[in-house]
Amino acid sequence: SMPTPMAATPAAAAALAEKNELGSSSGSDSCGGGSSPELPGHRSEDDEESSLLAEGPNDTDCTLARLRGLARGLHLEARALQDEAQAAEFAARTTLAFFGEHAPPGAALATLQTFLCQVASFALDFHAAVRWVRAREARRAKRASLAPGALSPLKRLQRKNDRRPQARANAECQEPAEPSS
Repeated sequence: SMPTPMAATPAAAAALAEKNELGSSSGSDSCGGGSSPELPGHRSEDDEESSLLAEGPNDTDCTLARLRGLARGLHLEARALQDEAQAAEFAARTTLAFFGEHAPPGAALATLQTFLCQVASFALDFHAAVRWVRAREARRAKRASLAPGALSPLKRLQRKNDRRPQARANAECQEPAEPSS
């Protein structure tokens, strides 16, 4: 059997232990019928159908006792679920605070979900942009490698800058031409 989510927090485990303790001491055995270990006084549908047909005025007390036990068990389960929801809300608020985000009271889980959807969308957009840039660079590299003697724009700029100082140096080193007479 799968573990129940109620046992996830210490408060939920305590509520579950209290519920099981109530189930064993509630006296549901004196009313007859099989009781479930999960909820005190709870019986299967077949047991309930047969007991409803056989109930008389004296069985009303037993039925009320089973209903009270069921109500107690449901209240304990609701309390445990509420504790878990509060713990999840706290964890969501802590996660949002890490990213500098704030949420209105009682809405941290919804705000975290919205935030994580935005992060996921950004990640997908960023991935698409990276793929586009890589494909464009690959096309440029392919074109540059196919053209004989073709230089990349960076190489052209480097060669142009390399020639300029030489031209200046050559112009400065030349002796002025003597006027012809």
